[in-house]
Amino acid sequence: MSGWKIACNKSLPIGASVTLRIFLSDGHPPLEVIKAVVRWARGREFGLELLHLLPEERERLRRFVSTLVHAGRSTGTEMILVVEDDLTVRA
Repeated sequence: MSGWKIACNKSLPIGASVTLRIFLSDGHPPLEVIKAVVRWARGREFGLELLHLLPEERERLRRFVSTLVHAGRSTGTEMILVVEDDLTVRA
């Protein structure tokens, strides 16, 4: 809920700050992560800490993850993400 490992075709330096739009498969508009910071990087993999997520967006993300768990999918399940030039994330 507070951090993600992302592998993509872009590399980001440690400390980089990004804004994310995450398209969940719940039929609602994208979830907005106002601020996330790169905490570690290895080649084209990096770890993001989600720093600023509105309470209603955090609850929506929690419900989405809970649905995955109840469906028998681990929260560590890999998702395919497309990171566009503006760092939009599609799941």
